[in-house]
Amino acid sequence: MDPDQNIDFEFTEPLNSFDLSKIHFSLKVDSLFEPAKFLFRQVPGELRKYRLYAEWEADSTYQLELDTAAFVNIYGKRSEAQKRAIKIKSLDTYSTLFITLQGTSPLGSGWADAPAILQLMDSSDKVVKTIKAEKGKADFYFINPGTYYLRLICDTNNNGEWDTGDYDAHLQPEHVYYYPEALQLKALWEVSQTWNPTARARAKQKPEKITKQKPDKAKSTKSKNEERLRNKNK
Repeated sequence: MDPDQNIDFEFTEPLNSFDLSKIHFSLKVDSLFEPAKFLFRQVPGELRKYRLYAEWEADSTYQLELDTAAFVNIYGKRSEAQKRAIKIKSLDTYSTLFITLQGTSPLGSGWADAPAILQLMDSSDKVVKTIKAEKGKADFYFINPGTYYLRLICDTNNNGEWDTGDYDAHLQPEHVYYYPEALQLKALWEVSQTWNPTARARAKQKPEKITKQKPDKAKSTKSKNEERLRNKNK
């Protein structure tokens, strides 16, 4: 597990109760496990999801032990006993990415004053990490080595997510920008990158590697459809 992650518990039915005295969390010190501090909270807005928070130490091993009936759901069903080992990876396996935004945002101000969300994505266009920019900067820590892509959402209403707009309220969808190149990140690297999201037209920003409908493929599909239509009309 990465040091900036936490452990999620998702239950089939909502809980009626949980007993913290039956949740045992410990850190391996030398060859022995010693009790470690943790918090256990319901995830806001999630009825069946809870999260265990801890100050994870890199290159360390933890143990999570749950006694019988640590959790009881609304139907009276009790959880079974479980024990899990949790390994936190070493810091020398990660890369770090520092992004500094330049130029003018669509709000007419510099990016240091504009609410923005930056998302790091893998080669399948899946979001790996999401960071809220602070004063035009976003720092991504604990990144596994690989090839990544970057997306920015101009979070106009500052609610932490992309909004599609509202026709009745005459609100346009929030602007989305893509860093036009792939980012190569390797273990122990600290990469600093400046980016002006508005320097290139948005239609020409998204790298082809993460564009689902590739230009050549789209052209080929159109040609095949036209050929089928011609053959049908003969």
